[in-house]
Amino acid sequence: MVDEAAGAGALRPMSVNPLEEMGGEAEARSLTSATYRRLKKDILACALQPGQRLKISDLAAQYGCSPGAVREALTRLVAEELVVSEDQRGFRVAPVSRSDLLDLTQTRIDIETAALRHAIAKGGLDWQAGIVSTIFRLSNEPVLDDSGAPNPRWSKLHQDFHMALVAGCNSPRLMRLCLAYFHQSQRFRVLTIRYHERGRSADAEHRELADAVIGRDAERAVRLLADHYNRTTNLIIDVDRDGDLSMLTAT
Repeated sequence: MVDEAAGAGALRPMSVNPLEEMGGEAEARSLTSATYRRLKKDILACALQPGQRLKISDLAAQYGCSPGAVREALTRLVAEELVVSEDQRGFRVAPVSRSDLLDLTQTRIDIETAALRHAIAKGGLDWQAGIVSTIFRLSNEPVLDDSGAPNPRWSKLHQDFHMALVAGCNSPRLMRLCLAYFHQSQRFRVLTIRYHERGRSADAEHRELADAVIGRDAERAVRLLADHYNRTTNLIIDVDRDGDLSMLTAT
């Protein structure tokens, strides 16, 4: 950049502090990341409901950030298949459907059972200890809070437990896939969580699964994991069949 105020023939560089520029860029990235995390949290908790249109100006006002930060965050969430971008129509929360639920469940089983086999074969004592720690904490946290709403602490511990099971696979790519599909399935769980004990004990299923994994019984562990996910999926479909899940479409 140059300073033209000194007159013709006297052009000289303007004083620019590169640290200030870098600081501004870092602050913008930090704001975008914070907006992304808040948007994702609200989508996974169904505070922003499946299929809901997302108006950038409204979200910017709600989260106290710039429209640009919202747009960048939404673009990241499109890549994670939690938001849909529509030509000339903006963004909306990705819808949920039975066909997507069934596809998602089978994909999770395929990927996580592979990761689980690797973890059982490769995982060490720290990996086993991590499972013991997370199952203990998960078992002592209620699924619902005092008001009957989903307990966010249980949701976080539930994620920690399922990620601890496969952490011993020592594959960052597999772990990223497992976490991404866990997040995509979370909205289905939130929509039906008040029915979580309908004919089952998820806590008993978690404990049995943890025992099989810690005991390095790979065949039993992958069967229990698949059964666990299929039971959840069947529960969601049953709830929808009873007319209690109006947002779950029949496509």
